[in-house]
Amino acid sequence: MLQSERVVEQLEKDGLYRLEYDSSADRPSLAVVAAVADISQTDPVELAPLHSAVDTDALENLVQPSNGSSRNKRRVSFQFAGYKISVSSEGIVEVDENNCNSTDTNG
Repeated sequence: MLQSERVVEQLEKDGLYRLEYDSSADRPSLAVVAAVADISQTDPVELAPLHSAVDTDALENLVQPSNGSSRNKRRVSFQFAGYKISVSSEGIVEVDENNCNSTDTNG
């Protein structure tokens, strides 16, 4: 799914995961789906479409690489598949399974 091989790591806080992806090679929307699929141990095609939770074109535009300028760093957060998702312009997807309404699986 992602062009670059990436690993989802669990952070010290229970239920918080992080995926760093190569923002010059991979689309943020694909990184989100890859992270959620890995964490939930679900085939990506079995997940609800990401566009049901967020405008994927807007997500792509908002978190494009910032070329190192701190004033251009952006972070977008939304709910997807029972998780709170945060995507940054620095190529990081954070998935928090504790801070989301678990009954809202579509965002």
